Amino acid sequence: MQSFENLHVWREAHAFAVDIAAHKDPRITRHADWWRQLRRAAESIPANIAEGAAFDSRAQFARFLTIAIASAQEVHNHLLLGRDTQRLPISIAAPWIEQVQRVRKMLIRLLRAVERRG
Repeated sequence: MQSFENLHVWREAHAFAVDIAAHKDPRITRHADWWRQLRRAAESIPANIAEGAAFDSRAQFARFLTIAIASAQEVHNHLLLGRDTQRLPISIAAPWIEQVQRVRKMLIRLLRAVERRG
């Protein structure tokens, strides 16, 4: 078991989820179903990292990292959908897309390292 708060990828994913959750622009949040799904998916990224870090098993940690990667993909999809349907201004979508792509790449690197050590 390790402290998830010491993981750089968790800190990045957490900051991203906080950024999404704190966003209150009514032009965006009025699309309630889409917005709630985007928030849930963003919040699940650091949650899965934290949950996986609770296990002593590398295989279990890897499984939760894989789920976090899938959540990052879901977020990326929702951001593209929001951008392309004008629910989300490009000025907001672009940095969030970059952020979630960066987190996803970090997760993949960590997953590979965990699998190599296992």
